Amino acid sequence: MSLTPPVPGTPVPSRRGFERRSTRNGSAPFPSRIVAFRNDCGPRSQSRLKKAFDVVQVAHTQDFRTSQRIADNTESAELFVYDNLGIGLLRVDDPDKLDELRRRLKHSPDYRILRSDSSSNWTVAPEPPCTILSNDDPPPRGKSGETDHGNHAESPPLRAAQAKTRGFEDNRRQSWAIQACGISNRWTGQGAKIAILDTGIDLTHPDWHDRQIRHRSFVDETPQDFHGHGTQCSGLAAGQPVDREVPRFAAAPGADLFVAKVLEKDGCGKDSVILAGIDWAMGQGCQILNLSVGVQSNVLDPDPVYELVGRRCLKSGVLFVAAAGNDSARPNVIRPVSRPANCPSIFAVGAVDRQLRLASFTNGSTPFGKGQIDAVAPGVDVFTTSIGPSPYGRFSGTSMAAPLCSGVAALLIQEDPDCLGPRLWQKLAAVARRLPLPSTDVGLGLISLLQYRK
Repeated sequence: MSLTPPVPGTPVPSRRGFERRSTRNGSAPFPSRIVAFRNDCGPRSQSRLKKAFDVVQVAHTQDFRTSQRIADNTESAELFVYDNLGIGLLRVDDPDKLDELRRRLKHSPDYRILRSDSSSNWTVAPEPPCTILSNDDPPPRGKSGETDHGNHAESPPLRAAQAKTRGFEDNRRQSWAIQACGISNRWTGQGAKIAILDTGIDLTHPDWHDRQIRHRSFVDETPQDFHGHGTQCSGLAAGQPVDREVPRFAAAPGADLFVAKVLEKDGCGKDSVILAGIDWAMGQGCQILNLSVGVQSNVLDPDPVYELVGRRCLKSGVLFVAAAGNDSARPNVIRPVSRPANCPSIFAVGAVDRQLRLASFTNGSTPFGKGQIDAVAPGVDVFTTSIGPSPYGRFSGTSMAAPLCSGVAALLIQEDPDCLGPRLWQKLAAVARRLPLPSTDVGLGLISLLQYRK
């Protein structure tokens, strides 16, 4: 998640040039536009597409099997179609032509332009500084240039209840996070398919060496993780340690893992690449998509592209899970849920610690009915796979909470293979355990199977 401040009027840092502005003299290329199609994008629709957008060269994701060929053809194609998502990337270098196209499509029921590609710098955040909120912390006070989303102060009864919460500790069989999620050894996630869209995965890690992992890189020639974030998230969703002395730390070690490398080694990416990863995962039959990536924005409204993607995922039987973001500094500063997690059709996950207290960095819901937290999961000092000299490490962030939630969703699919899309969302909401904290901070509560009954 980006640390860009979302406060209106606050200067926004540079976004590394992903948004390329057009000039009338042609000195800079006009940014590509993301467009939505109401109908399918099969062969019978191609002639209508070409006529509607006045283009000659159209490429489709289903036409290519390697990421490099997709990258090459998106550079030359005037319209690139993500077939499983029903959206496209339109390249128009002439601003006058784009204005004419907008006027022509304004009242079209079949096509509409959503926005430019990569208007924000999507990125993973470094591990956030975490100050666990004690029961004696003062109520949040908004400072100049910072946001305070309502009354997050805890009442004395809630403080007393929270003080009695028993903290979880790692043991020889399970990490504290798995215990907090109420996962027993009978749960494996077998039969479920989880897609991790991130920085790739460390295929040299001993835990992944003999695992069959379907992967694809959309940024370079290898799915190898040179950042570490993707390996951490993959481990929490579906890792399985080969060392018997290592406790279970993955929610669904038996699930089929699909890895889409959509971020560069610095942890940054752009819409067109992330959308390509989502399209690929849907084409692979994944029932759960995990995106521990996002951006803070001055605009609280849901992103129209990802809201449309979230809705179409649910309609196709796919649950889209995203991290809520690490941009807060509670109790004084509470940032809104990052994009795309703030979309109503994407399941937004915040973070709690081993005593089920809210992490100071986790973002929160707004009082305006936009960007709501749906639930929370363990996200502070969480044990998982790592790159580097040590195969394991402890990490914090809503980026860690989201794949744990995705793993729990896989366990629910194991119990009921027909529990997909909206039904899976409802089941996750049903297993959430109420916490003595405001719903604006924790949504429905902690994702836990402790009291689950099929």
